[in-house]
Amino acid sequence: MEETIRAYFALRGEYLREHPVCLNEGAVDLVGRLRGLGLEVVCYGGLEESHFERYLGEWRSWFSGPGYVCTDAVRPGIREIAGGCFGLGLEQVLFIDDAARFAEHARELRVPFVGHPSAFRYGFQREAMRENGVRHLVGCLGEIDEALVRTVDGEVARDTVWGAGGRPPVGAGAR
Repeated sequence: MEETIRAYFALRGEYLREHPVCLNEGAVDLVGRLRGLGLEVVCYGGLEESHFERYLGEWRSWFSGPGYVCTDAVRPGIREIAGGCFGLGLEQVLFIDDAARFAEHARELRVPFVGHPSAFRYGFQREAMRENGVRHLVGCLGEIDEALVRTVDGEVARDTVWGAGGRPPVGAGAR
């Protein structure tokens, strides 16, 4: 197992040297649009806060509450972010994420969700999100506009974000 982990991190390091991490195109504009709609915005992820500071620190004042929530110890962190950071119910938040596993957990909790899977040529996130029933998949962050946010908000009101309603008890199916 140790050897596999070392090999993974060696390959990951090599990949990152050739493909350095960068801010997604349209990310700053998206945060501005959401704030312009009067929405609270937080960034979350499994990396340390220094990662957030490096790429989004310049716009820290645009983010609500803690600004960045590290979910490394609490994956995926949906409940911790909604309730723990903001005191909100699961129907009062909208998550935008690139991981199908996150989408699957959002579906189990019936949490509003927009998928933005990467365009990585060997990626499988888009197909997995479709299989998980994600209704709103965007190819670029510019597609997340007021109309889409209002559409999702209407689906929340009708309890159709993940289909025809029938919200299961909170925690049903959660891992």
